[in-house]
Amino acid sequence: MPKTPQKPPLSLVGGQISGEIETFSTPLRPLGSHGQRLWSLTQSEYGISDIGGREMLTQICELLDRAEELREAINRDGAVLYTKGGPRLHPCCHEETALRVAIGKMIERLGLNLEPLRTQGGQSRAVVWTGEKR
Repeated sequence: MPKTPQKPPLSLVGGQISGEIETFSTPLRPLGSHGQRLWSLTQSEYGISDIGGREMLTQICELLDRAEELREAINRDGAVLYTKGGPRLHPCCHEETALRVAIGKMIERLGLNLEPLRTQGGQSRAVVWTGEKR
Protein backbone atom coordinates (compact mmCIF):
# COMPACT_ATOMS: atom_id res chain seq x y z
CA MET A 1 0.00 0.00 0.00
CA PRO A 2 1.47 3.39 -0.98
CA LYS A 3 2.23 5.90 1.71
CA THR A 4 0.18 9.08 1.77
CA PRO A 5 2.25 12.22 1.68
CA GLN A 6 2.54 13.97 5.02
CA LYS A 7 0.64 17.24 5.27
CA PRO A 8 2.65 20.40 5.92
CA PRO A 9 2.07 22.11 9.28
CA LEU A 10 -0.48 24.89 9.45
CA SER A 11 0.79 28.44 9.32
CA LEU A 12 -0.68 31.91 9.26
CA VAL A 13 -1.18 33.37 5.83
CA GLY A 14 0.04 36.89 5.15
CA GLY A 15 2.76 39.00 6.64
CA GLN A 16 3.01 41.74 9.14
CA ILE A 17 0.76 44.75 8.75
CA SER A 18 2.89 47.64 7.63
CA GLY A 19 2.77 50.87 9.57
CA GLU A 20 1.69 51.51 13.10
CA ILE A 21 -1.33 49.61 14.37
CA GLU A 22 -3.86 51.95 15.91
CA THR A 23 -5.57 50.78 19.05
CA PHE A 24 -9.28 51.30 19.61
CA SER A 25 -8.64 52.89 22.98
CA THR A 26 -7.06 56.01 21.49
CA PRO A 27 -9.16 58.80 19.93
CA LEU A 28 -8.67 59.62 16.27
CA ARG A 29 -7.57 63.19 17.12
CA PRO A 30 -6.16 64.85 20.25
CA LEU A 31 -8.81 65.78 22.81
CA GLY A 32 -9.02 68.11 25.79
CA SER A 33 -9.46 66.87 29.33
CA HIS A 34 -13.29 66.72 29.24
CA GLY A 35 -13.37 65.00 25.85
CA GLN A 36 -10.65 62.53 26.85
CA ARG A 37 -12.57 61.61 30.00
CA LEU A 38 -15.77 61.03 28.00
CA TRP A 39 -13.80 58.96 25.45
CA SER A 40 -12.27 56.76 28.16
CA LEU A 41 -15.55 56.22 30.01
CA THR A 42 -17.45 55.47 26.80
CA GLN A 43 -14.85 53.04 25.50
CA SER A 44 -14.71 51.21 28.83
CA GLU A 45 -18.52 50.79 28.78
CA TYR A 46 -19.21 50.19 25.07
CA GLY A 47 -15.89 49.31 23.40
CA ILE A 48 -16.62 51.03 20.08
CA SER A 49 -14.26 49.57 17.49
CA ASP A 50 -15.69 50.45 14.05
CA ILE A 51 -14.21 53.48 12.33
CA GLY A 52 -17.57 55.22 11.87
CA GLY A 53 -18.45 54.87 15.54
CA ARG A 54 -14.98 56.00 16.62
CA GLU A 55 -15.22 59.07 14.36
CA MET A 56 -18.62 59.99 15.79
CA LEU A 57 -17.36 59.50 19.33
CA THR A 58 -14.34 61.67 18.55
CA GLN A 59 -16.62 64.41 17.23
CA ILE A 60 -18.83 64.15 20.33
CA CYS A 61 -15.77 64.52 22.55
CA GLU A 62 -14.53 67.50 20.53
CA LEU A 63 -17.93 69.16 20.87
CA LEU A 64 -17.86 68.55 24.61
CA ASP A 65 -14.43 70.19 24.85
CA ARG A 66 -15.77 73.21 22.94
CA ALA A 67 -18.90 73.41 25.10
CA GLU A 68 -16.76 73.35 28.24
CA GLU A 69 -14.56 76.15 26.84
CA LEU A 70 -17.69 78.23 26.28
CA ARG A 71 -18.91 77.39 29.79
CA GLU A 72 -15.60 78.67 31.20
CA ALA A 73 -16.02 81.94 29.28
CA ILE A 74 -19.56 82.32 30.60
CA ASN A 75 -18.39 81.63 34.15
CA ARG A 76 -15.56 84.13 33.77
CA ASP A 77 -17.63 86.95 32.22
CA GLY A 78 -21.03 86.20 33.74
CA ALA A 79 -24.16 85.01 31.96
CA VAL A 80 -25.41 88.59 31.58
CA LEU A 81 -23.22 91.23 29.97
CA TYR A 82 -23.98 94.91 30.59
CA THR A 83 -23.59 96.98 27.44
CA LYS A 84 -24.53 100.51 26.38
CA GLY A 85 -27.82 99.12 25.11
CA GLY A 86 -28.56 97.44 28.43
CA PRO A 87 -28.09 93.93 29.82
CA ARG A 88 -27.61 91.14 27.27
CA LEU A 89 -27.26 87.40 27.52
CA HIS A 90 -23.67 86.27 26.98
CA PRO A 91 -23.34 85.20 23.31
CA CYS A 92 -21.64 81.97 24.38
CA CYS A 93 -24.84 80.84 26.13
CA HIS A 94 -26.61 80.18 22.83
CA GLU A 95 -23.57 78.43 21.36
CA GLU A 96 -23.11 76.25 24.44
CA THR A 97 -26.76 75.23 24.38
CA ALA A 98 -26.57 74.37 20.67
CA LEU A 99 -23.44 72.27 21.22
CA ARG A 100 -25.00 70.36 24.10
CA VAL A 101 -28.11 69.65 22.00
CA ALA A 102 -25.86 68.39 19.18
CA ILE A 103 -23.95 66.19 21.65
CA GLY A 104 -27.22 64.67 22.87
CA LYS A 105 -28.39 63.93 19.34
CA MET A 106 -25.07 62.38 18.36
CA ILE A 107 -25.04 60.24 21.50
CA GLU A 108 -28.50 59.01 20.61
CA ARG A 109 -27.53 58.37 16.99
CA LEU A 110 -24.49 56.38 18.11
CA GLY A 111 -26.73 54.36 20.43
CA LEU A 112 -24.97 55.36 23.63
CA ASN A 113 -28.26 56.23 25.31
CA LEU A 114 -28.97 52.50 25.60
CA GLU A 115 -27.66 50.22 28.33
CA PRO A 116 -24.46 48.43 27.24
CA LEU A 117 -24.57 44.64 26.93
CA ARG A 118 -23.26 42.92 30.00
CA THR A 119 -22.55 39.30 30.66
CA GLN A 120 -24.81 37.72 33.23
CA GLY A 121 -23.29 35.77 36.07
CA GLY A 122 -24.25 32.14 36.53
CA GLN A 123 -26.22 29.94 34.19
CA SER A 124 -28.83 31.42 31.95
CA ARG A 125 -32.39 30.34 32.54
CA ALA A 126 -34.08 29.80 29.27
CA VAL A 127 -37.80 30.51 29.24
CA VAL A 128 -39.48 27.97 27.02
CA TRP A 129 -43.18 27.74 26.27
CA THR A 130 -44.32 24.20 27.01
CA GLY A 131 -47.92 24.60 25.91
CA GLU A 132 -49.26 24.07 29.40
CA LYS A 133 -51.30 26.59 31.36
CA ARG A 134 -50.16 27.51 34.83
